[in-house]
Amino acid sequence: MKCPYCDYDNLDGADLCKRCGADLGGLDLPHHLADRTTRPFYEVTLADLSPAQAITLPATATAAEAIDQMREKGHGAVFIVEDDRLIGIFTERDALTKLALGERDIRTVRLGEVMTRNPDSLKPDAPMGQALNMMAVHGYRHVPVVDDMNRPVGFVSVRGALSYLHRHVLAR
Repeated sequence: MKCPYCDYDNLDGADLCKRCGADLGGLDLPHHLADRTTRPFYEVTLADLSPAQAITLPATATAAEAIDQMREKGHGAVFIVEDDRLIGIFTERDALTKLALGERDIRTVRLGEVMTRNPDSLKPDAPMGQALNMMAVHGYRHVPVVDDMNRPVGFVSVRGALSYLHRHVLAR
């Protein structure tokens, strides 16, 4: 069985390429069941996940505006920008932990008062595993994806990453 990555001729039924270590699982399946359009997990980048379009608002926007945008677009986070650069994040968790008791009026509280400042972010070419690690270690559900100028270009969520894994990695 030839490796599709390095062209090494492995023994039939091999799970990994003896030369490059690539996953050969599924190559010995009938053609209609073997999906070779996928890459090994460690090669998947955030760009491959087609990051969801970020909702961006200024720090002067109200929490109510952010919550309305999240509800309308079905997103769990809003990215706070200044001069188009990421300066903060406001999530569903922030709404629950910082505003849910009703001690502050969401129609008047500004995102700059309740956002998480300087959130961790990744570039589109970062490995998906790095995003999953950040989410697991720090308890994030959303990781902003930014360009070289720190402008949000999208985000990766736990749900999006798991969906990608299900469709492209686990479904083999």
